[in-house]
Amino acid sequence: MKGLPRKKRICVSLNTTYNHQREIFHGIQRFARGQKDWRLLLISYDGKVTPEIERIESVDGVIGFLTGEGEDACHLEAARAAAGNRVVSVSGQDSMMKVPRVLSEDLAVGRMAADYLTGLGYEHFAFFAESVSPGYAAMDDRAQGFSERLLKSGRSCGFFQQQNIYKSDFHLKPNTAIFTFNLSVARLLIEELAERMIAVPEEVAVLGVDKDPFLQKISAVPISSIALNSEKIGYEAAGLLKRLLDGEEFEPGFVLRVPSLGVESRTSTEAFKHEDPIIRKTLGLLRREIANITSVAQCAALVGSSRSTLERRFRDILGRTVREVIESTRIDYTKSLLRETDLTITEIAASAGFGDSRMLSVVFRRVTGRTPSEFRRRMKE
Repeated sequence: MKGLPRKKRICVSLNTTYNHQREIFHGIQRFARGQKDWRLLLISYDGKVTPEIERIESVDGVIGFLTGEGEDACHLEAARAAAGNRVVSVSGQDSMMKVPRVLSEDLAVGRMAADYLTGLGYEHFAFFAESVSPGYAAMDDRAQGFSERLLKSGRSCGFFQQQNIYKSDFHLKPNTAIFTFNLSVARLLIEELAERMIAVPEEVAVLGVDKDPFLQKISAVPISSIALNSEKIGYEAAGLLKRLLDGEEFEPGFVLRVPSLGVESRTSTEAFKHEDPIIRKTLGLLRREIANITSVAQCAALVGSSRSTLERRFRDILGRTVREVIESTRIDYTKSLLRETDLTITEIAASAGFGDSRMLSVVFRRVTGRTPSEFRRRMKE
């Protein structure tokens, strides 16, 4: 009886704890489904080596977030030896530049960040990195695209790292917008700024890169970000590997760039930019502490104003009462919890400061025309 033909073994090395690399894997999977003679071997999963590593010396091709460093270097050399250099990297590490790569359009990502933030009316700008990573072209390109676009429009761009925040003389000018390398770094920055009593977005705007629902859920402030087309990167990387397997050759340093999906706006860049300091401070307080605000008098005391002054400024400047703004802030926060979490209506009522689910349902229906449950179902359709 004739046996089945041997399938090509495609080694995939990704750390799927990161959403970007998970989506890359989904793209690789999607391409592989159309290749009847492919079998994927995921040798790295959630940052750990899988049992598939034992087959690494008999693979036909390699796709991975390859850095050429540490344990990864050992895997890469073994796989490359077996695959005859039929290797595609989805990492922006300079050490991998001789291997064909598929990457995001990082210079364009930086330019997009500059256009978005200047379009919102911010006056001061900075690029933030958790630390310096020599040879990491993706970070360098995003920073370069951001700063060059700003300079072209007559604006300047500062650069700082996490260690700068800890200095006693650290400060940021009002109306500053900060672009960070990725979403994880953006969340770290927001936490560090909160420790220094710098409110996001009321005093500083923060923009990240990438899509990660988990990071968004655990962030103190939902983060605006430029969404990378990570699945497309994986799909194109698999297509590039197929061309290598079919005998096509590429020049050293070949890179295929994939455009991003655009900016996804969230709270971290949605500051109410008004010159009145009490208005700005009050809106920031409500955004951060809405669950604990019980009255207009309490709100006035917390921002250092009398109740009558606060009421007058809200009427004169916003055309609304403080109570109306408190209620609309509760409703907006409730909507975000209904959209982005699986909390019960009772839990949401407590988190948004309504006291109980009955009060939440009454107010929510009066304002939106729907019950909280109806709103949640509509969002999931």
